[in-house]
Amino acid sequence: MVKAVKKDTGNVIYMRLMKHNCPVCQKRLKVVKMTKVVKAKSREAKQFNFNVCNISLGDKVKFVWYEFKCRDCDLRFSEAEIKAAEKTQKKEAKRAARVQKKAEKAQAAKQME
Repeated sequence: MVKAVKKDTGNVIYMRLMKHNCPVCQKRLKVVKMTKVVKAKSREAKQFNFNVCNISLGDKVKFVWYEFKCRDCDLRFSEAEIKAAEKTQKKEAKRAARVQKKAEKAQAAKQME
């Protein structure tokens, strides 16, 4: 019998209202609810936090969290992974814009000569 339930909804606005694309295939992602019942003395318990406000939840806990799932390639991503991927995509876009701007300036300078 499950003694406690621990939910992690993440940033609800980021998870539910914003549209995200798969970092691999660039298709639209959907939000999927994930659940897992974990015993405190099992090996996989190291991956989960059994404390809430410095109180232990008990022996068997049901963990609930949300992830992004790609509809085409069936890969799952956490909120942190999607944020990191979007951050790197923005950096790459800025870098590409700078390179293109430099190329346009160089081409304009050649035409002036």
